[in-house]
Amino acid sequence: MSELKEKIPKGYKQTEVGVIPEDWEVKRLGDVLNYEQPSKYIIQGDIYSNNFGVPVLTAGKSFILGYTNKKTNIFKNLPVIIFDDFTTACKYVDFNFKVKSSAIKLLKTKKERDSLKFFAGVMQIINFNVQEHKRYWISEYRNIKIGTPESQEQTAIANVLSDTDTLIEKLEKLIAKKKAIKQGAMQVLLTGKKRLPGFSEDWEVKRLGDVFDILKGSGLSKSKLARGGRYQCILYGEIFTRYNEVIHKVFGRTNYKEGVCSNVDDILLPGSTTTIGIDLARASALKNKNVLLGGDINILRYKKNKINSEFIARSLTHIYKNEIAKRAKGITVYHLHGKDLFGLKISFPKDIKEQTAIANILSNMDKEIESLEKKLKKYKKIKVGMMQQLLTGKIRIYEPAKQ
Repeated sequence: MSELKEKIPKGYKQTEVGVIPEDWEVKRLGDVLNYEQPSKYIIQGDIYSNNFGVPVLTAGKSFILGYTNKKTNIFKNLPVIIFDDFTTACKYVDFNFKVKSSAIKLLKTKKERDSLKFFAGVMQIINFNVQEHKRYWISEYRNIKIGTPESQEQTAIANVLSDTDTLIEKLEKLIAKKKAIKQGAMQVLLTGKKRLPGFSEDWEVKRLGDVFDILKGSGLSKSKLARGGRYQCILYGEIFTRYNEVIHKVFGRTNYKEGVCSNVDDILLPGSTTTIGIDLARASALKNKNVLLGGDINILRYKKNKINSEFIARSLTHIYKNEIAKRAKGITVYHLHGKDLFGLKISFPKDIKEQTAIANILSNMDKEIESLEKKLKKYKKIKVGMMQQLLTGKIRIYEPAKQ
């Protein structure tokens, strides 16, 4: 026992929830928070995708499903912690909202002087520390014990974390703005509505089948992937989950020499999906050769005149997505075959230099957004580290008055 005491820093004590400051108390979340089940919900038909009106909350980590202009059933008695009983995600909110899902619960502090932001952070850290296969229902959260400081220290901690949240929110808004600018640029540059200086030659319209040989990947499956395998490979599902419009780095490896061997500038489209047809309008320009391409991948390989694969991949994904969706066939599973793509007409500059100039502009936009997203990821990681230290009392930023 004496050996254990020697490891406890001065000013701290050993408790059932671990080592916490001496002036903190151990409490159940149910001792400090009340929760209620909303009794009023909004119907799907009242929800819009624009960013105007009252946010509509539903189950899921992003919470906001859409917006509505309907004036009834608005929750105004704020602030609250919103808690999703399905994913256990939680968030402090201080804006008016409506509720779509019965999984949403609303939590408030029992004592007005307690900091709701502090306890929102505590719940987020509990979620972060719980293993992925385990989750707590709201009824279980009530019995979780935590170290709790006095209300003044709760507020001081919450304010520090709130400043970090402000930085993260500003960065998220900047990323959204940059993505909107990129989307607008694609709509005018990939269609020729806006021409770059120095280019005036007409664009041409051709069928995909006249410009490309349309091949089909073969073989390979998830079971044949191997970390550190001898060959690079791409499975069709990875086009949805791991790759964007340009592939510079291939992640998959296998020891099986199956599939179609890639050429530089092959353009890949998935051949099937269990979601909706428009999801098949996802083209990736592959910049690597000798990559093994698995089954259910449509491969566009240019015939004679070299084209800029990045330009075409972006055009197919963003300009011709509806045309591609129309060619998908199926009910529960949608399929897109090479013959379906053959007759698709696309427009592009005759001069490959113009194709490349446009592709380079969009690529630079991608790099800027990617850099901002890396910074955002870093800030979020820093915030988690701060929360782990501050919300458990390992680091003190508030010194209570001495008695």
